[in-house]
Amino acid sequence: MTDRHTRTDTVAAGTAPAAHTPTETGRDPLLRLGLWLLLLAAVVGSVVSSMAGLVAVSVPLGVVVLGLGAALVVEHRRTHP
Repeated sequence: MTDRHTRTDTVAAGTAPAAHTPTETGRDPLLRLGLWLLLLAAVVGSVVSSMAGLVAVSVPLGVVVLGLGAALVVEHRRTHP
């Protein structure tokens, strides 16, 4: 019987592990960091373009903010069942 906390991927002797791999729980810290940084940039861009009266830029950035927020929720639900 395999335990979900038991590692099944072993590294052969003399080889280095991959530079970036998700953690054992399935979390990918670089994915989460990237989503948060993109969300921050999109929010700032949306606020600035909205204050400048650039509706043609502000609305698409608002849609991107909603999409990134949804992606963060999905990523959280996927890693925390």
